[in-house]
Amino acid sequence: MSAVEKKRGLEEQVGVAVNASVLVASPSIERPHQDETALLRIAAMGGAARRMAANADLGRPLLAAGALSRLEARSRIEAQLAPLLWRMKFGGDATRETARAAVGLFGAWISDAPSWKNGPGAARPQLLYPFAARVIGECLHDRCEPCGGTGLQELLRNGMRRRTRRFGNPNIQHVVCRACGGARRAGPDSKGRAEALGISVTECREQWTARFSWATARLACIAHRLHRPLRMELERRI
Repeated sequence: MSAVEKKRGLEEQVGVAVNASVLVASPSIERPHQDETALLRIAAMGGAARRMAANADLGRPLLAAGALSRLEARSRIEAQLAPLLWRMKFGGDATRETARAAVGLFGAWISDAPSWKNGPGAARPQLLYPFAARVIGECLHDRCEPCGGTGLQELLRNGMRRRTRRFGNPNIQHVVCRACGGARRAGPDSKGRAEALGISVTECREQWTARFSWATARLACIAHRLHRPLRMELERRI
């Protein structure tokens, strides 16, 4: 693996692999010391998904056939959803087909969760998939736009702020982004969420804010779960 690849995170390496124009199993003549090709990384994702589906990454193997527990059933959903999220977010493969598949999987996962069954949406099951779609959309586009995801903005002479155009110039004063407070992530958009669900902004803020926070956190956990089995498939030190 090259020095550049060592600096890249696993997510970025997978994203590059997904977008590779040529897939080969062996290193190229130009790069004979490369020990991981795009094809091997893509294959490793499939192996990682199989580990997740069997709960091998958690150290809890499947029960006997016909005795699927709730945990195992959800793991099988996560095994399909996690690689799909990586493809969409890091590989730029957010097509109508991949989005539809992700929403279907996450909707099925959410529908079995107590946090969904016991909330306001339980009486309106028609909101399940619009909700899942909105959460996934926010996950894919989570960068704060006013600062470009840097957490900082340029402070102009007139007191106005704008997205930072360049760093390293001592004549430019940078301040913490007013929109995200330096978090680099987009804040909750109650109006956009309400429109996606077809409800009022007031109802969205009062009844759905906590649910969005919960679902966002769970989706992040599902995506993160792929790390360990993927490293195992690539035989990297964990």
